[in-house]
Amino acid sequence: MSLSDQEVQVRVSVAPELASFREVSRGLLARGLPPERVSFEEARGPWNGRVDALLSGMEAGALPVVPRDFLELAEKVVCHREPERWALLYRVLWRLTHGERRLLEREVDRDVQRLRRMERAVRRDVRSLVIRVRFRRGSSDDAERYVAWYRPDHLVVRLAAPFLVGRFPTLRWSLFTPDASAHWDLSRLSYGAGLAWEAPPRTGATARSLGAPRFRTPREERQVCAPVMMVGDVPDTREDGDAP
Repeated sequence: MSLSDQEVQVRVSVAPELASFREVSRGLLARGLPPERVSFEEARGPWNGRVDALLSGMEAGALPVVPRDFLELAEKVVCHREPERWALLYRVLWRLTHGERRLLEREVDRDVQRLRRMERAVRRDVRSLVIRVRFRRGSSDDAERYVAWYRPDHLVVRLAAPFLVGRFPTLRWSLFTPDASAHWDLSRLSYGAGLAWEAPPRTGATARSLGAPRFRTPREERQVCAPVMMVGDVPDTREDGDAP
């Protein structure tokens, strides 16, 4: 005997980017699929703009309005490494759009508490990256370029890169992490694949040009030509209770 429609479990794939989660969750909401009927798996590689065939052809007009504060929260949480974040995000989104509009104001709610903890962890990681990463001068395509390698705790390259552009708008630079990379060419910010420390990029920069954490000794920094150093607070990443 086949399972009824109400008992069928739906499995969907989502990339670790807010745009991917938004498209997937819109499709799930449009079909009225409650959280207990959905299983998430994380897609490998960057999102290509496509969603599962199950979720295509959705009726946008039938979708509820998603609170802006949830999207701001989700933007951080999707960068966390916790595998259960997708199910947690969708469960909270379902509750927000099914009678609990002010759910995020309930700090005692366990789902909300878990999301807030993830959000704070990601904010700390963004701040740590921007403050601690070290760029070193290399070369690429006959042009001077500053290169750095850093290992963040979470998938925060896309959150941190715009801060680096604002800090160093007149420098060409590339930031590599094990999961992803970001590149600024003075006019465009682009993203690429990650890089293991054992395999430095073939852009003319040597291993000594990569700002790995183990290179951060006073002696070695004195030997590097014109290092770029990150200091100071990162906008919009203060923890609760931090001084303004």
